[in-house]
Amino acid sequence: MSGPYISTGITVSFGAMSGELLDVNHAGQTADAVDVTHQQSVNQWREFLAGLKDAGEITLTMHRFTGTAPTTGQQTTLSMTWPSGAGGFSCDAIASNTHGLNGPLGDKISGDLTFKLSGEPAWT
Repeated sequence: MSGPYISTGITVSFGAMSGELLDVNHAGQTADAVDVTHQQSVNQWREFLAGLKDAGEITLTMHRFTGTAPTTGQQTTLSMTWPSGAGGFSCDAIASNTHGLNGPLGDKISGDLTFKLSGEPAWT
């Protein structure tokens, strides 16, 4: 994805979930760093190998669910598309937190959904 892009028009699908999407937060992918330092490591510098990768988590803030909200533990494909042809991805995901609720005094009520991504995302 090259940018910049304005964050409007993002779509996310997960089963029959639908509603008005407010915010999307993907903390990013990570890779473990496996320490392979040994007694003969040069000049006492630690050495690492790349370990297992983790696709991360996505948190959605929504209001006004119009479809079926996912249930905790539900597992299926999550797909996200960015606006203006900026691409997107799909990946197996688990609904890990489905009952978050935000209700500030005098403001809109919204809910947070968190999905743990599983496996390698397919980027488009």
